[in-house]
Amino acid sequence: MKRQISIAASAFIGLCAAVWAAPQAAKDSLPPSAAKTHLSALEGACRRGDERGIVQSIGDLRAEWGNVPDYGAIGEAVLSRDADPKYRWVMLDSLVQYKRIVKDSRDARALLTLLDVVSWAENDTSFVRAKALTVEAGMIALFEEKGLIREARRREFGKKLAALIEKEKDGDLLAAACIAAGSADAGEAVPALRKHVRNENAPSLVRRTAAGSLGKLKDRESIPLIAEVMKNTTDRALYGSSAFALGTMGGEEVVEPLVAHAGRFDTHSCGNALRRNSATVARMLTDTQSPRLENAIRAAGLAEMKETLPQLEALEKDGRPEVRRAAKEARERISRKPGGATPGADARREVKP
Repeated sequence: MKRQISIAASAFIGLCAAVWAAPQAAKDSLPPSAAKTHLSALEGACRRGDERGIVQSIGDLRAEWGNVPDYGAIGEAVLSRDADPKYRWVMLDSLVQYKRIVKDSRDARALLTLLDVVSWAENDTSFVRAKALTVEAGMIALFEEKGLIREARRREFGKKLAALIEKEKDGDLLAAACIAAGSADAGEAVPALRKHVRNENAPSLVRRTAAGSLGKLKDRESIPLIAEVMKNTTDRALYGSSAFALGTMGGEEVVEPLVAHAGRFDTHSCGNALRRNSATVARMLTDTQSPRLENAIRAAGLAEMKETLPQLEALEKDGRPEVRRAAKEARERISRKPGGATPGADARREVKP
């Protein structure tokens, strides 16, 4: 472990040198000790659990650093096992704000090397590792998109995530790993994610985040599994997260389960998921001979798609009684008088992973 920390520190020296070679006019106007003062105040506030003090110190640091953070100070805090865990967590979180200023492959690799040391340290604090994993996942996705790292780096991360998700027992760290899999587009973790969604004895948070990541990964083979969870779960939060996952996957295949299971706990979770797929629903309504037509009609009503009112009015004259009835109910839902629920109000109550 000491060797890993040494390697990370060496890589960080290069990153810091590159960053601090940038123009420092704004920083030179401030006393050199200002950052240290704010860092000390932040660490103290973290130790005391002083949330207001934490927010104030973070604001002070951001104001001083601007777009040129002291990566050296951040790295020192992140790698220090003796530092307060909350302080390390906050410093890891600060990297999220600055990741977009990284333009060089060497600097991207240096940041990921730093995060690797914390993410995969089995004897480190789970609380800190969880934050490192989610931050690293976001960076990997961004850096690959920008061409700063190769796809092999992301795949390696995905394989390690899959192994962690498979064996980890700590619920919070496991949930973070599930989130990281979705953020990093780690398809390698799909089998392990399915395993946790299927496991009724797994913590709710783990099942919710696993379902959410399967949705983000657009793993269409998991649609029946997530639909089954929606049908049978007694956990309202898991129900909402499953609806969100299906809505994220999208496509005609998700419309049927979202319509079928809407109303078990609420209608807004499924309504919002369907609203994100309004183009698919509208397209389904144009095929009046499709066996999925009734589902499309009910979906339009649940999603309160006002743009479909002309189609629904036309379908109220259809020769099939069940189609007329579904169209009438959907139109009335969408055309409710003021005082009823609105699409915007539903969005505020949606349960997400």
